[in-house]
Formats: sequence, structure tokens, C-alpha cells
Amino acid sequence: MIYYLNPTKSRKNPVMQILIVDDARTFRYMLIKILKELGYDNVIAATCVDEAKKQLTEQKFDLVLADWHMPGETGLDLLKYIRATPEISKIPFIMVTTENDKSRILDALKIGMQSFLFKPVKKTIIAEKLAELAETYKFQAPFK
Repeated sequence: MIYYLNPTKSRKNPVMQILIVDDARTFRYMLIKILKELGYDNVIAATCVDEAKKQLTEQKFDLVLADWHMPGETGLDLLKYIRATPEISKIPFIMVTTENDKSRILDALKIGMQSFLFKPVKKTIIAEKLAELAETYKFQAPFK
């Protein structure tokens, strides 16, 4: 199932489209709430990689945040798919995870993950990561 947060113009900046992919409903809602508080009002959430792939073919996204461990295909599978698909290969990707195996995280960075967040996530940490990426990828920085 795909969830939409009311797409609107953000308070100060042009609309930025974010895709969240996580099988845990509570986490999706918490992440949407945090992103809205940071000024990101146009968020779509998918419950699995298949839904995410469908959304990625139907809409333009400026950022993807995906859980690493999900039933079926994983966040790493989604990252590989995005990097292998020319039309979407440049989308910044943040992995949200409980994964603590450094070699696996390094592998994901080599594949093209820009950053990662450890669960449970905190608003301040998300804001820091997004501020770092905003300058490089020229997207809306979070509101303070």
C-alpha cells in the first residue's frame, strides 16, 4: 500500500518529492511526521521494494529513504535497481537501518548510497544528514 502526505508547496522552498520505503507502518508515519516538521511536505511512502519501483517509474523523486531489512527485496536491492536504471540513477539515497556490519555498510556506499541513518532515528540526526546532502545535491535544506 502506498501512502501520500498531502502534496503541497513547502513553506519557503519549491516542492521536493521524497520517497520513503519501509515495511513498518509506525516507522513510516514517524518519518513522515519528522520530514513534515523539517519542511518536507511532499512525501510518498511505499511498504515494499515493488511498490517503490512502481512509484519511481511513475513520478520524479529528489530523495529516497529506504529501510535495509524488508521482506522480499531489501533496501540494498532497491539501491542497486536505482543505480542500474539510467533515468533515476542519480537520485540521492539514504538507507535507514539497524544493520551494524561495517563491511555491508561499506558495500552499500560503494554501490552508491549517499548516507545512512541508524534506527531509531532522531529528528536532529535526520536534519543533519539532509543538510549535508542538500548542498551537494541542490535540494531544499531542512527548516530549523
